[in-house]
Amino acid sequence: MHEFLQSLVNYEKGLLKYQMEHFDPQRVGEMLSSAGFSYDHVRIFHVAGTKGKGSTSTYLARILEGVFPKVGLYTSPHLFRVEERIRLNGEMIHPFELDALIGQWQDLIQEYECSFFEAMTFLAMVYFLRQGCEAVVLETGMGGRLDATNFVERPAACVITRIGYDHTKFLGDTLEKIAREKAGIIKPSTLVVSAEQEGEVRQVLEKTAHEQGAKLVYAGRGYELVEVSRERWVYRFPDGDLWETRQWGEVFGENFLVAMEVMKQLSFPVSREVMRKAFYDPIPFRMWYREPFVFDVAHNEDSFRALFATLEKIPGEKDLYLGILEEKDLERIASVIRKSRGLFQKVVCFDFASSRPSGGKRLAMLLGEGVEYCAQVPGVVNPERLVVVAGSFYWAEEFFRLHGLSHDEVWKS
Repeated sequence: MHEFLQSLVNYEKGLLKYQMEHFDPQRVGEMLSSAGFSYDHVRIFHVAGTKGKGSTSTYLARILEGVFPKVGLYTSPHLFRVEERIRLNGEMIHPFELDALIGQWQDLIQEYECSFFEAMTFLAMVYFLRQGCEAVVLETGMGGRLDATNFVERPAACVITRIGYDHTKFLGDTLEKIAREKAGIIKPSTLVVSAEQEGEVRQVLEKTAHEQGAKLVYAGRGYELVEVSRERWVYRFPDGDLWETRQWGEVFGENFLVAMEVMKQLSFPVSREVMRKAFYDPIPFRMWYREPFVFDVAHNEDSFRALFATLEKIPGEKDLYLGILEEKDLERIASVIRKSRGLFQKVVCFDFASSRPSGGKRLAMLLGEGVEYCAQVPGVVNPERLVVVAGSFYWAEEFFRLHGLSHDEVWKS
């Protein structure tokens, strides 16, 4: 049945122009109604942003599990298996269950001429509703206004993480244009919790919230990083307490505080034990440390800045391996990498097999002298330094295979 999903138009593998002709945010809602499903009783938390939306969604779902018996989490893209996108209380849907859903709803998916992402969004909602989820966290795929997840009419909360430059060919070439797309998830009379934003982004969010009669709250500030090592990071949060995590990266303190603020604004009772456990466990492939590797899905200038700021805090020599899609804003990314070039003894750009062109060779050319280029996913032999591997998701499976790493390590770390 997975072959059926692969046969659908997949804009993740080659985006068309971002317009209503190709993206209809109402389609999934109409399909659910046609199939006889109501989600009015489910608290849906809708998350958009440029960076941090995946980790914020994960944190929010973990915390909600301390309030509701069953919590659904829908994220994208996946690393190794499509089932990773649909999770119930942290456990991904079983392949047999996904196959059964596809078999039952294949005709409806074809009738509505769904894209791959629309089909996955519909199947995720059907799964969550059948499992009796009382809360669901939906991460947007790209943008927000025209996203397939934007069928939700009355979300429990809209969450917006940091907005920066990414997908500029489709969302716009200014922060204001990008922010308007992200702000498209804001619905009338809803709670909106946002990370701190640049001035022009704040203007867009505040204007949209005012027009929609929504309550806008900013969060994610007021914390202090007090201890850093490869094994743990310790923060002092605004409550004055020390909070420990195995997750590398100061930005994740901000993302967790955004999730906490959602719970505070909705007055959901959550135990301190649940909150601490949610923060302690690392987020898969987000500055994920597995000696001697650090894996990160940095693919825009802001996420590379955050990665390099993190690595500056970790002592020892490092090498950097970069595999990234050609469609990304490689000029901006190259500029950020050049400024932090001194962090690394060696920088290697590589290409990888993908339905969307990889940009390793072009990035190497932009970075210039002293940068190595590899035409395929490289094998790192007997690494003596910390090996940082960053960029797009699509090389992950091949890199893991070459280095004898297990998929399960990512999800059970």
